[in-house]
Amino acid sequence: FVNTTGNTDTTAFGASADFTLRPNPWLYEEKLQFVRNETDDVVDAQALTQRFRVGRVLTPRLTVFGEHNYLRDVLAGTEHRNVINGGVTFALIKTALQTLDLDGSIGYAKELRVVGADISTGVVIGGTKYRLKLTANAELADDFAIQESFYDSSDYRINHFIGLTAKISSVFAL
Repeated sequence: FVNTTGNTDTTAFGASADFTLRPNPWLYEEKLQFVRNETDDVVDAQALTQRFRVGRVLTPRLTVFGEHNYLRDVLAGTEHRNVINGGVTFALIKTALQTLDLDGSIGYAKELRVVGADISTGVVIGGTKYRLKLTANAELADDFAIQESFYDSSDYRINHFIGLTAKISSVFAL
């Protein structure tokens, strides 16, 4: 949360939640992110993203997955965007200190637009997931994904998240 006052009053708020469950050989992940920016009582930006993934570990380096992504960003013209896709994850680097996973998937996107024609198309998605263990209780995370439409090559989405996690207990982290 950031609030500034003076010639202009600006408020920015962002929150995210991440839940992971690993009952071997399965992997369940849920991620939720919200951001809102307001200047002089006018909302400049407000977006909600969600991702649910179910994976099945095949080998220590190879996982197959199915995923659902949701986006709502009315100010950017997206009333609702749902993407269902499936693919593979390959663990390129897997050490006690760091991991680097490469994702590749194919799927279907349905987007209801605020203005203009709705979008219904196949998509291809690629990305990386990097983790660096800083201490026994702290980790740096860097997730990057690019999604491109089969319908229009200029229609692509990039999602990039960088975060620092501090372990509070065996169940919770901040």
